[in-house]
Amino acid sequence: MKVSRSEEISVFIANLRNSIWVLGIPSFLFGMTDRGVAALSDGYVSFAELFHVFATSFLLISWLYLKPEKI
Repeated sequence: MKVSRSEEISVFIANLRNSIWVLGIPSFLFGMTDRGVAALSDGYVSFAELFHVFATSFLLISWLYLKPEKI
């Protein structure tokens, strides 16, 4: 059975989409860790630092929710 060119492209795009999604998870975790360490490093947590941590957490949860579907 021969696979058509459009099916190959579709599978490639699906794999690329999944790979980008998987790469985003450690990126967000690094960002959350970085913001958390920055917020706690001076001993005083300001509203802006707290907002950065919560915004990054919200984006990570949103990223996990937007997992691409499998083919």
